[in-house]
Amino acid sequence: STWESSSDDITYHSATLTPDNNASAIKIRNGHTVTISASVTVDQVAIESGGVLNFNAGTLTVSNGIGDDIVVQNGGVFILSQASTIPSFNTGATASIYGGGILRVSVTGITGAGAGVNSSTFVYQNGSILEYTSTSTFSSSGVTFFPNADASTVPIFRITALTASPGASGQTIINGKIEANSSFTW
Repeated sequence: STWESSSDDITYHSATLTPDNNASAIKIRNGHTVTISASVTVDQVAIESGGVLNFNAGTLTVSNGIGDDIVVQNGGVFILSQASTIPSFNTGATASIYGGGILRVSVTGITGAGAGVNSSTFVYQNGSILEYTSTSTFSSSGVTFFPNADASTVPIFRITALTASPGASGQTIINGKIEANSSFTW
């Protein structure tokens, strides 16, 4: 019941197979939540407004095929909920977080310097949101959040539930805005 197929992008019917990187395009539409709990390879994934993709088990491999590899559109949500694990990106593959799109991190171990959500495989657009929902601290020593942001690209680092105290001997750089929706000590 989760997967539907369409030849015209207007009418849909139940799909006969779970889509993978060989599908023309994979759209997670408004009101649909897809949870990845087994290993799968994908390409051309669009998480539309109101759609949710939750990666919580297995291996999510992102191919670099025709078009965008993973796109989180305004109002879409891509959740990383498997501790210390991000998708595996083939050479050149990326996940683009558009303005108003949310990349939600609900676990630890994926915010390190130049790694995880701070690697070049995650491309943050102006107004995109990296939402940190764990109560445990995020990496902070020598870490640059939104390393690909420039003066016209201002993403948001939203902290919603943090109860631990981040900070270390190396500086933390946030190339965007920080939105603290929880009370914590830096």
